[in-house]
Amino acid sequence: MSVEWLRRQIGLVSQEPNLFAGTVVENIRIGKPEAELEEVEQSAKQADAHNFILNLPEGYETFLTEGGGKLSGGQKQRLAIARALIREPKILLLDEATSALDNKSERIVQSAFDKACHGRTVIIIAHRLTTIRNADRIVVIDRGIVQEMGTHEELLAKGSLFVLSNCLIETQGLLIKPHVDKYEEDESGSSSEDELSDNEFPNSSEMHRKESIRTSEPSEHDNLSSVDTNVSVLRNKKTHALLEALAMNKPEWPYLFYGLVASTATGVTLPMFSLVYAEIYGVSDLFGMQDPSAKRERASFLSGIFAMLGFLRLFFASTGNAALGVAGARLTKRTRRLFFKAILKQEVAWFDRPENQAGLLTARLATEVQSLHRVTGTQLGIFFESFGLVVSALTIAFLYSWKLTLVAMAFVPALFLAGTLQTRQLSGGDSQKQGLEANVAQEAFTSYRTVAAFGLEKAVYEKFRAASKKSPGSRYCQSLLFAVVHCLANGTFFFLIAAYFYTAAVLFDRKELDLPSIFRIFSAVNFAAQGLGRAATYAPDFKTASQKIKNTLSTIHRETRMDVNEGLYPSEPLKAIFEFKNVYFRYPTRRRVRILKVSYALCTYPVTCSQA
Repeated sequence: MSVEWLRRQIGLVSQEPNLFAGTVVENIRIGKPEAELEEVEQSAKQADAHNFILNLPEGYETFLTEGGGKLSGGQKQRLAIARALIREPKILLLDEATSALDNKSERIVQSAFDKACHGRTVIIIAHRLTTIRNADRIVVIDRGIVQEMGTHEELLAKGSLFVLSNCLIETQGLLIKPHVDKYEEDESGSSSEDELSDNEFPNSSEMHRKESIRTSEPSEHDNLSSVDTNVSVLRNKKTHALLEALAMNKPEWPYLFYGLVASTATGVTLPMFSLVYAEIYGVSDLFGMQDPSAKRERASFLSGIFAMLGFLRLFFASTGNAALGVAGARLTKRTRRLFFKAILKQEVAWFDRPENQAGLLTARLATEVQSLHRVTGTQLGIFFESFGLVVSALTIAFLYSWKLTLVAMAFVPALFLAGTLQTRQLSGGDSQKQGLEANVAQEAFTSYRTVAAFGLEKAVYEKFRAASKKSPGSRYCQSLLFAVVHCLANGTFFFLIAAYFYTAAVLFDRKELDLPSIFRIFSAVNFAAQGLGRAATYAPDFKTASQKIKNTLSTIHRETRMDVNEGLYPSEPLKAIFEFKNVYFRYPTRRRVRILKVSYALCTYPVTCSQA
């Protein structure tokens, strides 16, 4: 028997329903991807979820964050029931489906269960015995062994284990009964999350009590719409994000300073090679020397200079990269801690935004923070190396012949542009798409039971492909552009050689330039072009990393609207009465939807051990 076929015959509603990031209709269609909207609405009505869905801001098209964070437990559970019913299963499996709900939500969900049970076999796993009163057969299991079996009335008549469990659970349900005017829904199942006008909510300043133990004043940004905008790091600062990142690297300044100096020295060693290389064709032409001993001595001297330059470049490159690597790694570790700490201190409403889903935040924590290493680590050293290389090479070239140098430099902008475009084509990637890919993967991993139970392996795979692939037209255009840029990058260098040596021959005939100088200038300009090309290679990556740093610092510096550490701590046990009247709650992303209206009084007084 095919496991996939068997799973299609079963509808599962678990204790903690896993809802995916997407609209309400997309979450219900998980049970049947090809379902029409009418089928979705019908299954929602069977699950007693249609009314509250219509009262959502956008109805069935309301976007839910991962896990359904905007919904209450009862609402999420009824969406899970609708998701299971839309596939018209032969068997409906309810695994502790009401154990995490309060009494009022349990009654509403139980009503939905009663509607869903008609016409199919239902298996209910429950600790709350109120959910199985109407079951045809109840099996009591203790430590994996069947103890009793029968209907509700038969087991009550027998007494023993079933009666004891029933009494205990009913007693626990009566322990706490807060006075709530209106909660998530009334007993009829209709939602009370009606849209309210702004003046139906009490003014926050009027609700602020003078006797509050909090000493902080209400924020001037009490308007909930401000939550929809991340606080910029630089709102009150003129400091650039890159400079702030370097300032955060202050404890590693010795490593950073030496690494940048060593990288600059690494770049200077290459133009020095052009000076030594030209000496082969200098006044004492090595290949034109007749004396074997003098020729050997000259060759040994030049070889020693080449070896020394190679050793210096090896030393500066290795030690400089090591120092910058240490500085960048420590900064990344420090920033990752700050980033994670900033996420933990944010108010719950911040996580309701689509860009702050768990998968995207996890991807940012893993990859985005690493961008600081690119800017303040080895890649910053590469820019300094290129800077030292270009400056020293052009200085040498202009000292020997400014005319020939200008001819060669005329082709450098084209080489630089071609190299930049080529690198962008090779390394270009949409970081936002990468974040979406990570979120889809994270959802699949955390909800693997739901994926397996509903046979969503192919659907999740296609969703991942859709999040990661680009349109065919975009790929064709990029391929064509890459071909043009690649031809430009390779052809320009040969045009440079042709123009350079033609001009060099003219200047040589005029006695304005000797042969060694021609090779010195050519090598120097060639090295300068290499330095610019290398800088162009990392320029797009540097720009992307800079933007990611801004996003990272923006999150780190964002001030939460609900700081749990604000205010004073009482030095003595409180003895007072706190009264709450007409307290409203609403999500910032759904400002016109009232979730809760509650009134109650809370008495506090010191309790001694003997009283306890």
